[in-house]
Amino acid sequence: MTIASNPIRATLLAIAAAGALAAPVWADDRDDGPSGPSVNPSGFSMVEREARTQGLRIEEIEMDDGVYEVEGRDGKGREVELKIHPQTGKVVSREVDDDRFGD
Repeated sequence: MTIASNPIRATLLAIAAAGALAAPVWADDRDDGPSGPSVNPSGFSMVEREARTQGLRIEEIEMDDGVYEVEGRDGKGREVELKIHPQTGKVVSREVDDDRFGD
């Protein structure tokens, strides 16, 4: 039996694929080696909460150089990058790229 001949299976597969694509990307691109800060799974939820508080639609979260970097878009569609301290959860820097259309 193929997926096309089973509409329920095809629908469930489409829902699962859409859910996977809609979730933010979580990455750990640490350059700091084994002696650097460890990634705390509860830290991701703290970072996600702070980014959403800042009005961000999250596209990617990664740990780099000892801070969480969150990439996303604000309510105006601008690209925003937040750097968030891993222990305090506070935003340490915010960069906004207003060049939405690559002009």
